[in-house]
Amino acid sequence: MTVDCYLRDTARKSPEKIALVHEAMRICYADLLSGSISLASHLCDLGVTGGDRVLILTGNSPETVYSIFASSICKSVFVPINPGTKDEKLYSIIRSAKPKAIIGSSEVLKRVEGSRTDATLIGAFNDPFEGWEYELASMISRRSRFSGTGPIDVDIASIMYTSGSTGEPKGVTLTHSNINSASTSTNEYLKNSENDTILDVMPLSFDYGLYQLLMSVRYGGTLVLEPCFVHVDRIFRQIENERVTGLPIVPAIAESMLRMNHFERSDLSSLRYITSTGQAIAPETVHRLIDKFPGVDIYSMYGLTECKRVAYLDPAKLRRKPSSVGRAIPNTEVFLLDNEGRIIEEHGCVGELAVRGSNVMLGYWNDEESTRAVIREGQYCADRILLSGDLFRFDEEGDLYFVGRRDDVVKIGGQKASPVEVERVIGSMEGIDSCVVLTIPHGILGNVFVSIAVKNGDLRDIDVRKYCSRRLECHQMPKKVVFVDELPLTDNGKVDRKGIVREMKLYQQMVEIFRAGGMPDGLHSSPLSGAFRELGLLEGDLWTHPPDKPAVESANAPITNSSP
Repeated sequence: MTVDCYLRDTARKSPEKIALVHEAMRICYADLLSGSISLASHLCDLGVTGGDRVLILTGNSPETVYSIFASSICKSVFVPINPGTKDEKLYSIIRSAKPKAIIGSSEVLKRVEGSRTDATLIGAFNDPFEGWEYELASMISRRSRFSGTGPIDVDIASIMYTSGSTGEPKGVTLTHSNINSASTSTNEYLKNSENDTILDVMPLSFDYGLYQLLMSVRYGGTLVLEPCFVHVDRIFRQIENERVTGLPIVPAIAESMLRMNHFERSDLSSLRYITSTGQAIAPETVHRLIDKFPGVDIYSMYGLTECKRVAYLDPAKLRRKPSSVGRAIPNTEVFLLDNEGRIIEEHGCVGELAVRGSNVMLGYWNDEESTRAVIREGQYCADRILLSGDLFRFDEEGDLYFVGRRDDVVKIGGQKASPVEVERVIGSMEGIDSCVVLTIPHGILGNVFVSIAVKNGDLRDIDVRKYCSRRLECHQMPKKVVFVDELPLTDNGKVDRKGIVREMKLYQQMVEIFRAGGMPDGLHSSPLSGAFRELGLLEGDLWTHPPDKPAVESANAPITNSSP
């Protein structure tokens, strides 16, 4: 089954059913199909053929929905990109994808022109005409017929760009079969049907947001599409007004909802389930969600863009196992590998999670080296095994627990530790909205952890460290905690750990220049510069010791080996 067939089949069965709600617009399945077919016809007229890439930069909007299905109908590849993507990254994606057509607002298309692409530029809805030769609304409204052939399930359906370890975007290449496998398995455990209405506040350029659309259309439900990470007031209002049954969120949204006093005055009786993924959700937050949403199934899940969904926890186990992400989704196999690539059979042991199934991506677009690093050939033809790069353990019942990223694990005083575990503990503390834990070189221990956090109360560094001391081993303890008003987020609403680490490393490189008597312009221009100064990152002697000095910390060091 292919993505375009989701829409064709549902439109045939329920043509007048509302498929999409966006602000004042309500689009039925028949109109969504006819508009998508018309757009597909015009894309073909512009020379877009099978396998060509169509870059979609229209955010959470009907334009994106039409463009996704039109691309599938004409056998091309849809590439949804967040319109807020910075120019450098956007240009890198354009160079990689080499799109035949790019759809976006006038503002976005003006930026796109800076990439010197030869793609056809198509302007979006409700956008002042700025000289673009082609305009999306007229292409959809002409109701043109499409006479070409559609895709088959082994064809490439989509490329989803995600940042690699270096920050350079990598194109996750997904076939129609990959998407079909992932959506079938996810629908199976969520038990979605044509009676469901899903509220989507996740970006359609993020696989979590995209699959809400694809699954909703596949089972004939209704999707209420909102701007990315809309204010929680709006979420409560839309649940009540649209009788929403399914709510996909990330931990940051969960925390924001729990701080509101809307539960008593909002009618949330229609809600059937909540899903959460993207990053670990704090156990205390899990318990509060269960208490605030009685009778609602809450699914803690784990996934990767490279294969969409991997595991989910049975909601009946959630209160007992708030830190677990459960077991493999239907039609998927997972196992843990040790450093030699051997399968780990014993529960409690940590290993890299490997994923086997038809949901595993084809590879990274035009990047054989990166593909070979994470994909292993299985026993059978077209059998692929994905190495996740994430470390897990499983308990005696076979349920999985995330430990951290393989490349994040460091040694502190000779013992292995993951900053993600520490983030989970700090994030579970009442009064902490979000945090990031960083690894700093240390003259005695080799490395230590420090944290930058966002608080909503009168917490102090010592309060957080005392809280951690009751929950963490000595070597895992953060040696200092500083507070900021906000932390930078990725396009998907997660704390931008990679970006913060890159910025921190830049500051550490500047230490040598500072010692030599120079201070580069703009060194303190970062929103996190105050936090870095508090952590002592500009005073290299506080963290590292030259070989000719004794391994004793400075009296002014912002960290110590003593317990808080």
